[in-house]
Amino acid sequence: MKKLFLLASVLFLTASSAEAKRIVSQSPFITYTLEYLGLSDSIVGVSRYDFLDLPQTGGIIDPDSAAIAALDPDIILTSNWTDPKTLRNVTPDGTKALVLYGFEGMKEVEKSLRVLTKEFDVPGGKAKADAFPSAWRSEARKVCGGGRGC
Repeated sequence: MKKLFLLASVLFLTASSAEAKRIVSQSPFITYTLEYLGLSDSIVGVSRYDFLDLPQTGGIIDPDSAAIAALDPDIILTSNWTDPKTLRNVTPDGTKALVLYGFEGMKEVEKSLRVLTKEFDVPGGKAKADAFPSAWRSEARKVCGGGRGC
């Protein structure tokens, strides 16, 4: 019992001492991915199309540089639809910008999931990333569409 308590204490202290990154998510699909990885509490701003009640930072085509800068993010996550020059112009000094993919198919979503798992060193993230492909395929089979009967 003492060993279990000690281990739990070490994990708590280690987790609480790690500084969480302040994330701006420029797309709802990125926000969903962050939630899947358990990173919701690190999101400080979202696109105007997002579902979270957080400060809005424009969209992937037209990010709002003032709104982004006001949030003092550590990292901006956007899609490959954001023009590289625009992204450079709206990224505050000292902030990392990371371009993700996902609009072209689920393979891109799977790749982005793995990139984010590594970027944020998500505990259990590799297992979640490994489980994701079979999980989404299983859910997709439950949807009636394309002329299939259920």
